[in-house]
Amino acid sequence: MKEINLPKKYNDVCIIRPKQIKTKILVWIEIERKQNIIYIDFPEKRQDFKELVNDLGYRWDGSSFFRKLNEYTGSIEDRAAELGCSLLLNEFSVVFSDKIIQNKSTAGEYVQECKRWILVRSKGKYKDWFVIRWFWPEDCYQLSRSLDGSIYDKPFVVVPPEAIEEVTDFARINNFCFSTEALALAAQARLLTINSVTVDLKKENKRLYPINIPSMEWKNDDLEDNIKFNESSNTTYRKTNI
Repeated sequence: MKEINLPKKYNDVCIIRPKQIKTKILVWIEIERKQNIIYIDFPEKRQDFKELVNDLGYRWDGSSFFRKLNEYTGSIEDRAAELGCSLLLNEFSVVFSDKIIQNKSTAGEYVQECKRWILVRSKGKYKDWFVIRWFWPEDCYQLSRSLDGSIYDKPFVVVPPEAIEEVTDFARINNFCFSTEALALAAQARLLTINSVTVDLKKENKRLYPINIPSMEWKNDDLEDNIKFNESSNTTYRKTNI
């Protein structure tokens, strides 16, 4: 039997098909680890496919859909697995060239992307304040403005580091993640809190007044020395020793 030489792109790949499929056309997921980019190759024009990948953050570059990842989007394996899993659940057949991504996609085991972040303002009036950041179409303005000391500094809400305990509770309840810089600022803010001293000041506490004022007391035996009679004006003066 004659050996069939498949095109190079078909080597070491695996095609996963859901039980029900919308189209026979395959969706190829390709990753560029050095550039931290995920590409999608799908030649068929479908509105449902476009809306699906757009919702996951992919954009059209003229030839394919792609997404450039950064420090806030998570690992390239998790994002590619999320894409693969979403495509399979929406009845698209997917071609995988990476075994790890394939297994994560079919098992649905990947770290969810965090789209709510606690960051740190690096410059300006509110330098070294926490920044409450979210992404459209979410709107966390009212939530974040409930924090003590919060200020709207377009386009985000900023919060002073003294409110670290409130910010921590806010992040935990509302699924916000701390950036590396925010974790460092949080540690510094907690250290200041630990080193602070609490005192109980009462209204009846004795108050001390300045003592560098001249004494106005008079001694009887010095009275004559401190009184001068001016015959011309009939005026009496008191001399003070200041």
